[in-house]
Amino acid sequence: SPRGPQLLGLDLVAYEDLHFGGLLGRGGEAPVYAAWYRDTPVAVKVFGEAAAGARELGMYLKAGSHDNVVALRGVCGHAGAMYLLLEYCPRGTLDVALHFSSGARWDARKMVPIVRSVARGMHHLHTRGLLHRDIKPGNIFVGHGQMMKLGDLGMAREVPLSQPAAAGGALRRLSPGVVGTPQYAAPEILLDRPTPVGMEFGEAALRADVWSFGVTLWEILERRRPFDKGGKAAAAVVSGGHHPRLPPVSAGHHSEPAAQLRIRRELAALVEACTREDPRERLTSADVLQRLRAVGRIAGGRQEV
Repeated sequence: SPRGPQLLGLDLVAYEDLHFGGLLGRGGEAPVYAAWYRDTPVAVKVFGEAAAGARELGMYLKAGSHDNVVALRGVCGHAGAMYLLLEYCPRGTLDVALHFSSGARWDARKMVPIVRSVARGMHHLHTRGLLHRDIKPGNIFVGHGQMMKLGDLGMAREVPLSQPAAAGGALRRLSPGVVGTPQYAAPEILLDRPTPVGMEFGEAALRADVWSFGVTLWEILERRRPFDKGGKAAAAVVSGGHHPRLPPVSAGHHSEPAAQLRIRRELAALVEACTREDPRERLTSADVLQRLRAVGRIAGGRQEV
């Protein structure tokens, strides 16, 4: 059927053209439903007030198109509400793959394209001046094969990439009182620390995503949840005035092939480099991709980063 009106390359969708299925989950406070639009499956995020969805719409428009970021397909306004039509990923999230499937540890070679695609999505957002702020397996969607897609830009913020630190202050000023998911949030966000001396505000802000990526990588390697203390991690961290360290990544079994053991050691070293407490000592997203190129050469196969 012919396409309807468009704005900035997006379909402006008539509510009558949406056919809703079941609830898929929640992105922040907004429910997300499975739906069909013109014979195409989509995920629809529903904002009760259009103004609440306008900022997230802006983040998707700023992000643009990338294979490793969930795509925005269209937008609909109806009865004062806003509906964002998002790419539908029927295989669910990385969180489900990690914790609700076979408990066997993944082949280290399988991890490389998974980790690399998450890093590519993060780096793309960073090159667009966007801080995701909530990178975790629950916000990473499984595409075809081992391709992952970063989704849920509800917490994302645009950051000034050339603003001096003195003008930036603490990262929480991006959204006072909001820290993302505590188990994955960087210490400077949880503890409301100022931008380190010698760093521009935007540069420091993007390193917070790298921390979250590092915790996510640890979770992929270990197949257990980080800082799992019955949901009390944030209170424990803040009340103690310091951030706990991740436990070391467990060593591979001696019966595994040498290449797999080496990949596991390299990925463990990447976890450490991404989760250094001082943002100045953390890798950038570009550094992460460079390290993953080297790991990919050990694993073999096509290099795409």
